[in-house]
Amino acid sequence: MNLYKIILNKENEMLEKLNIKKKIYLFTFFVLLITFIATLFISYVQQQNRLDDIKKSNFMKIKDSFNKNKNIQLEKHYANLIDSLLSDNIKYAVYKKDRLKLQSLIQDKYNSLKISDKYIRQLHFHMPDGLTLYRAHKPQSFNDDIAALRPMAKKIHKVQKMLTGFEAGKNGLSYRVFKPIFYKGTYAGAVEIGISPIKLLDVVTYFNDIQGLIYFEKSSLRKSAKMIQETNIKDMQILKMLPENYKFENSVNINYKGKKIVAYKFDINDYSGKAIGKFIFINDLTKEHKYFINQLLQFAVIFMSSFVLLFIVINIGFSRIISSLNSSNEQLNKNKLFMDSILDNLAHAVIATDKKGVITLFNKKAQQMLGYKEDDVVGKQTPVIFHKKEEMERKAQLYGKMYNRVVNTDINVFTVKTDMGLENYDEWTYVDIKGNEFPVSSHITALKDLNGKESGYLGIFEDITYKKIMNKVLEDQKNELQTIFDTNKDGIAITDLDTRFLLFNDAYLKMTGFSKEELLKKRCMDLSDSKDMPKALEVLQRVKKEGFVENFEKTCVIKDNKKMTVNMSISLMPDKKRLLLSVKDITESKNKERLIKNYVELIDKNIITSTTDLEGNITQVSEAFCKISGYTKEELLGASHSKVKHPDMPQSLYKELWETITKDKVWRGEIKNLKKEGGYYWVDATITPIYNDNGQKIGYTAIRQDITDKKLVEKISITDGLTGIFNRRHFNDMLPKLINSAKRENQLLCFLIMDIDYFKQYNDTYGHQMGDEVLIRVADVLRKSLKRADDVCFRLGGEEFGVIFKTQNKEHSSAFAQLVRKNIEGLKIEHKNNGVSKYVTISAGLVCRDAKGINSADEIYKDADLLLYKAKETGRNRVCTR
Repeated sequence: MNLYKIILNKENEMLEKLNIKKKIYLFTFFVLLITFIATLFISYVQQQNRLDDIKKSNFMKIKDSFNKNKNIQLEKHYANLIDSLLSDNIKYAVYKKDRLKLQSLIQDKYNSLKISDKYIRQLHFHMPDGLTLYRAHKPQSFNDDIAALRPMAKKIHKVQKMLTGFEAGKNGLSYRVFKPIFYKGTYAGAVEIGISPIKLLDVVTYFNDIQGLIYFEKSSLRKSAKMIQETNIKDMQILKMLPENYKFENSVNINYKGKKIVAYKFDINDYSGKAIGKFIFINDLTKEHKYFINQLLQFAVIFMSSFVLLFIVINIGFSRIISSLNSSNEQLNKNKLFMDSILDNLAHAVIATDKKGVITLFNKKAQQMLGYKEDDVVGKQTPVIFHKKEEMERKAQLYGKMYNRVVNTDINVFTVKTDMGLENYDEWTYVDIKGNEFPVSSHITALKDLNGKESGYLGIFEDITYKKIMNKVLEDQKNELQTIFDTNKDGIAITDLDTRFLLFNDAYLKMTGFSKEELLKKRCMDLSDSKDMPKALEVLQRVKKEGFVENFEKTCVIKDNKKMTVNMSISLMPDKKRLLLSVKDITESKNKERLIKNYVELIDKNIITSTTDLEGNITQVSEAFCKISGYTKEELLGASHSKVKHPDMPQSLYKELWETITKDKVWRGEIKNLKKEGGYYWVDATITPIYNDNGQKIGYTAIRQDITDKKLVEKISITDGLTGIFNRRHFNDMLPKLINSAKRENQLLCFLIMDIDYFKQYNDTYGHQMGDEVLIRVADVLRKSLKRADDVCFRLGGEEFGVIFKTQNKEHSSAFAQLVRKNIEGLKIEHKNNGVSKYVTISAGLVCRDAKGINSADEIYKDADLLLYKAKETGRNRVCTR
């Protein structure tokens, strides 16, 4: 009986232990199951949020790129393009509304622009009243009221400032750039350039490495179809999978051939702000989705492994677990010593904090890196003291937008990713105790206590100064080499030492005409022409010996037995087993060399050209320049153009010329030059800046056309036939120009008008022949009295003369007028019937004003004429001024 009880008690004890074990099994199973489900759900949500963040970031990036290229790049580029077109002659043609002249000046330029820029649709000149002056894209259409049809065409004449934006027209929707045209301060009209909106699609997709489409509704001006669509999406099946008429919110998901694709869209607005189309682009998120799946699978594997391991441990038994725990405790102590040793000798800085950011661990590498001692920071400081305030603020704003949450500029900015369960790899700028800055990479994870509750953060930091430098160098070199290889217009090939082809770029393939398969079966040596084979073999041996041969020319026999002359450079690669070939097809250039030589000789003999350095010293002249000027090349080289400067030319012209070309603009104008033997010649000159291969301005080039005969004809048309001074016609042309010139130079403009006293009586007494002689001698006095190139005298009609001159003060102008009067009386030409003197005298009216206050040429003429009348009324032989 007692034995039975003992056995029964033993069995109950075993059953009780068995029940506890089952309970532990069940409890562990449910805890792990709930943990697995919860963690799986959290991971799924976090990864889904990450995908949404990527979508949002991609959307904003492309939208910003679209707006930036539209508002800055297109506007700036085409505004500069318009400025380069608007020469003074073109502005003058617009001002005069001379359509034929404008066509002759602009049409070739427009045709060249169309060739160089396929997106240009229209070049349109508008008159101030809103009518079309000239369409370069449609020359036969003009005089229509374009301002009544398009708001931008109307507004440009109102604001007279540059306008840009999308606007529909008869030729469809275009991105338009309007610029006002002013000729000498007067609004002459406007010019408009229209660009195809497809350019935005091409530019944005090119720079962001995406695919997309752009579509917009036809305007009311053209109703032939509802939609226009352009795309660079290569797989048309993707387009078919988009919602009909692209009706979806900001984005839509597409599952296609196992890929996860997202399509985004945003509105394109016209100039008035009305939505006239959409920009749609697609983004392949397959990689991110696979990353998400892999994360879940990794978690599942880890969980199952942990689950199996845990149950194995339970099966071993509690006694062995306790024994293991005791052993583990001893091992933990050893591990602590081991970990302390690792931390002290680790090559990376390790910094731990509590949840509030207070530093709890600061290893030796951190002390060496930052210069702080452990006692200075542990329990006292947060990692904020190692960081730049502006960098923290910038990243706080970035993370706030990225994760749609408030991020503070404290420990939160470093741990926000960790708190969200994300991988927290980042780069920061550290500032040591002396204020020195250096870049570090960081990896921050959460620390947990024995209960699994987050108790702080652990950060591992590495000084990456040298690594960043080396990575940048290596990346730049890699990109440069790959770009050179892929995009070089010269052929590049790699062969073995027997010149069998191993690799080549598209340029080399295209150059030879062979297919890739054909060329891989050949040797470079086999392509050499038989007559060049000995020279090619000699060069190959030199390369193997010396490592490099450059500028080696030979004739190659390529596809279909065609012959091609090439210039080659061959290098032995570092492994000493391969050769690098750089090949340039110079067949055409060889032929062109002869033509260019002939052209250069022809230009040198017939075109008046010269080149100067930045100081204006002549560095090159053509034979034609020497021939017309009378100087030899030796006499001109090193000299300035003042050597041929004619004293008749005003200094203001050269000042304007120099200011124009030093601002990197083109100057055009007519110049009178002095010959070596004392004669003169006229040229129509165009002077432009010249640049070296680095884009640096190195001097100026002048191209001139001999217009001496033309100027002689012009001089005859503006010169008084009797006196040889300028006539009334030239006076009418010059007065407005001299007024504007005086305004620019902030000078006083003076107009002296004069009449010979009692000239009719002189003719009646001495005869008209003697009267003509008086007119000639008076004109000669006026001509000799002028001291400046800008001062001009005219015979205005009969015995009436005029002088226009500039001065800095009125006293000088009055003294000049009195001097002229005295000089004429000083001729002592007898005049018996002159009531005020026994000699020929003049009466004159003088107006001297600040040029900025002169409204018109008629105004100053009338004022001077009234003063002349006053001089006659008050006794003659005098000058009346005001």
